[in-house]
Formats: sequence, C-alpha cells, structure tokens
Amino acid sequence: MNIDYTEINNTAVFLIKTGLSPEEFLKEKGLSPNVFTDTIINFLKESKEKTDSETLDSLVYLIFYFDLKSDEILDILNELLIETWHCKHEDIVTLIDEYRSEKSVEYLKKAGNMKLDYLPDESFALVSKCIHALGNIGNECAIEGLIQLSNHSDSILSFKAQKQLKRLNIIL
Repeated sequence: MNIDYTEINNTAVFLIKTGLSPEEFLKEKGLSPNVFTDTIINFLKESKEKTDSETLDSLVYLIFYFDLKSDEILDILNELLIETWHCKHEDIVTLIDEYRSEKSVEYLKKAGNMKLDYLPDESFALVSKCIHALGNIGNECAIEGLIQLSNHSDSILSFKAQKQLKRLNIIL
C-alpha cells in the first residue's frame, strides 16, 4: 500500500477524530509496523529536502502517536533540530530526549543557542528542553554544553542548567 503526502497530512487529523489505536490504524490500512516506519522515514527525508513544514508537522505527530524509534529517525531528527525553516523544534527535542543518545549532544547544544524568530522570549522553552535533554544524556560533551548554558543571560535558564549539573554531581 502506498501512502502519499496528502494521506500523511490527513492521517494525524483522522487519528485524532477517530481515536483509533496505532495497531487498529495499521490493520485498517493493511500496513506492517516496519513498512509504516520506513514510509515515515522516507517522508521525513523528503520533507527535509523539500523544506515542507506542513508535512513535517504531521510526521512529528505520527512519530509521537506511533512511538516510532529507530537510529535513522534519530539521525534525521537531529538534523531537523538545527534547521530554521520549520516550527517544530520543541517537539523534536522532546522526541530526541527519549533516545538519550550521545549522537544528539552537538545538535542539542546548537539548538540551545539558536535564535528563532517564531519563538518568543529568546527561545526559553526550547533552551529549557535542550538543557533537560543534555542532562538526561549526561556524558562529558553534554556536561560541557550544560556548563556553557549555566552562563546563559537568562537567570532561569542558567539555574536550570546548574540544576542539571548538580543532578549529575557536577559542582561548579
């Protein structure tokens, strides 16, 4: 069964309206979980290549809803995190945080220092989520990022980074 862009963009709304479980949806569409995951990966790649924010919005929802995880999805999410053409940065950090992967540290550090026009208050929520995700990873590189963010100009974000460092038994 082929899934096209229109179906991807309408699936999220359909799932909200019908309340179908992921398993019921896949059965109704005649899709295996692996085929569906591969389809989502292909659409993620295409939406990134085409800078298609509408499709990306639906794909992020579907990744949450179906709890899709793979190394390939993580790699694409990491790349998308530092792109500026979409407005899904906070949701992407939430998805990345679930992996607790060292592969994400550099991307989280970059995103924690990004200025995005669509986010008010110097990206407070985005930076806060990046701090939390770095704390969950907790490796040496993540700790370096937390130390940098502990000097953030916003005292609340600085405090959040310091709190994550303390949780990791790192005293400044």
